Amino acid sequence: MCHAVVGRKQYLFLLEVDRDIAAQSRARGCRLCGGRLDSANYLRKPRGLAFAPTDEEATRLSYCCAACRKRTTPPSVRFLGRRVYAGVAVVLVTAMRVGWRVGALCARLEVDRRTVARWRTWWRDAFVASRVWGAIQGLMGGPRPRPEELPRALLDRLGGLRRRPVRRLLEWICPLSTATDPSRDP
Repeated sequence: MCHAVVGRKQYLFLLEVDRDIAAQSRARGCRLCGGRLDSANYLRKPRGLAFAPTDEEATRLSYCCAACRKRTTPPSVRFLGRRVYAGVAVVLVTAMRVGWRVGALCARLEVDRRTVARWRTWWRDAFVASRVWGAIQGLMGGPRPRPEELPRALLDRLGGLRRRPVRRLLEWICPLSTATDPSRDP
């Protein structure tokens, strides 16, 4: 069930989502001077995937203004800020309930339990302090999930640990991948 979400096919779909977001950002031009944005992509090495991504799959889409040289890095559903783990791994591992499945998934994705504990703390403390959390609450309606239930409570409302709900949540939190919001990184 969850292993399929971190497969190459699903990751390539997330790459296409990132490309669409990046194209929209490029079309707007430089947010400082309005100048043309040139490609300034850079290679990342995302961990926590069930496969080894190619260089193209691991490239972070980014731009640089042709006039003022200001970098513009669009939001990403594949990368959550400076974290070395893929966004989908952060969401899935922290959304799973405690038990053998979490241990098995952590082992398969080579994620240390201390890292998972930091991610859970980030969801509980820093994420709920972010502007993104406020926006998500407005989208969700209904009773507010308790911070210790995140991100599982959000995924449950979206349809569980399947591809579409995970993708939707990644789209909702992608502004944290580039924002100056201090809650973006643990």
